Amino acid sequence: NGAWSGTAFSCTIFDCGAAPTPANGTIASQTGTTFNSTVSYACNSGYECTAGDPGLTCSASGWVGIPPTCSRVVCPAVTPGGPQAPTNASIATGGNGPHVFEDAVSFTCNA
Repeated sequence: NGAWSGTAFSCTIFDCGAAPTPANGTIASQTGTTFNSTVSYACNSGYECTAGDPGLTCSASGWVGIPPTCSRVVCPAVTPGGPQAPTNASIATGGNGPHVFEDAVSFTCNA
């Protein structure tokens, strides 16, 4: 009969959906969620990237890459008489370390 049959063909761009957000981190920038979009990450203050990738790309099979692992920053050891310890003081609580972001060490003055 000279007419096309079947359903009309339609192409749509692949959508990866929301990019994963790492624990103790944020999405710093994102160009979208569709094919070839990118996302870049930043760790929160006091945290650093210890594994994974700084960014991901949306491919035809989903987000490519490994979201970063944001771990607490490791601080230098505190030793009596060391550069982080007050002069004429001893460590009262917290020990010599290792210490990470938000750990506390307290000192007492020597007699």
